Amino acid sequence: SIQYRRSERDMITLEDFKNNNLKINWKVIDIGCLGSEIFKNELSYDDIINFSLEEFDEKNKLILRIVGSDRDEYQEIGYLVQELANMEKSEYKLAFEKWKLVYIKKNFPQLNKNIIQGLIELNDLWIKLDFPEDSPCILQGVKNNISPQEYYTEENYIYLYNRHLDWIRDKSNYLNGK
Repeated sequence: SIQYRRSERDMITLEDFKNNNLKINWKVIDIGCLGSEIFKNELSYDDIINFSLEEFDEKNKLILRIVGSDRDEYQEIGYLVQELANMEKSEYKLAFEKWKLVYIKKNFPQLNKNIIQGLIELNDLWIKLDFPEDSPCILQGVKNNISPQEYYTEENYIYLYNRHLDWIRDKSNYLNGK
């Protein structure tokens, strides 16, 4: 799959989860640290430290080690986060769904006057996620018989754009407060 180099500004932060009313736990932290090929190294050192401080418990040696670590120990911090994530009674699938939603919302394009460009932007959203089963994205000629003449129309673009908005709404409602 294609990897894009993203600027610091585009990185997903814990603030993005909070703004979407999504509960953050160690599995969410793990996915953004070392626990996922797609979102690996996405969370900053500061976000991980701040979450650790929010969860602080002086009896928990793992959290103490994270809080006492340095910026250049990201990998070591990641292993500690994984241990904490594995002890937690929560599902990785749910945590990954939260990442997917935050990623799509953060990168969702404006409605484009150029239909072809707009369709490309919608497709590009899903490249990083490797087009999961629940994606509202429909690619011309992939698992369908849609001709280019039908696909590259304003009507289809508006339809797909709205399908994405529905997906975002439904996914947000499902994950809200979970």
